[in-house]
Amino acid sequence: MEREAKLRRANIEEQLPTIAEVFSILISAGVSPSTAFEWIGERAHGVLGDRIREIVRDCQEGTLLVHALDQSSREISSPLIRRFVDSIAISIDRGSSLAEQLRSYVKEMRSQEQRTLMEKAGKAEIGLMIPVVFLILPISVVFALWPSYQSLNSFFIH
Repeated sequence: MEREAKLRRANIEEQLPTIAEVFSILISAGVSPSTAFEWIGERAHGVLGDRIREIVRDCQEGTLLVHALDQSSREISSPLIRRFVDSIAISIDRGSSLAEQLRSYVKEMRSQEQRTLMEKAGKAEIGLMIPVVFLILPISVVFALWPSYQSLNSFFIH
């Protein structure tokens, strides 16, 4: 059960940068946050798309957007989702520029995603070096030294 929750959260966190970027573009174009979520919910697929459709449904039933987002982020319990929701809530409450806030958030998320990818690549590179060092390199050394060994062996036998 816990493993499924982790996989689900990882899937949501993987989809979040794209959804946040589309949301940022829609907000920059002058679309209201609730309309932007409706638009994304109609077109998004996957776990996060389902979650956005639930948020839109809650808003249509009368729940405030900030409360629906907050409830959803609590259920997911992801720090990335929490920051995304907090940035939206703070911008709506204070009346500050949501588009600017989202742009910086998306930029930060993309750089975090790139760091994570580089860490995974580094671990994979080390994992690939193990067969090279312990299997291919010793075999190469044997192939390189075998003719010399044979020559020396035949020299001492005669």
